[in-house]
Amino acid sequence: MLLQAAAGLLGAAVFAFAGRAEALAALAGGGIAAVGTAILGRRMFGAAVAPGAVLLAGSLAGVVLRWLWLVGAMWCALSWLRLPALPLIVGVALGYAAAGLVTLRPR
Repeated sequence: MLLQAAAGLLGAAVFAFAGRAEALAALAGGGIAAVGTAILGRRMFGAAVAPGAVLLAGSLAGVVLRWLWLVGAMWCALSWLRLPALPLIVGVALGYAAAGLVTLRPR
């Protein structure tokens, strides 16, 4: 999540050259991605040690809730806040790309 937030800040810094609204949209996109990951993690790992069926159900519920959050938050950002679409989508993409990079690092 912290790397996703940092990616959102990086996107906001790049879009700051285009304007304040664009920077805010990129920052919001990174925040949307980070909160989506927090929702997924809370549902997925909230049961601690549990049988496989419970963990699978939590994982599936977390993915569904993350998608609902993503669609709802982006809709609100685009319609209510009237943020520019391209920086918002780039912010979300940077956030999820950062999360993907974390899974690639060697352990």
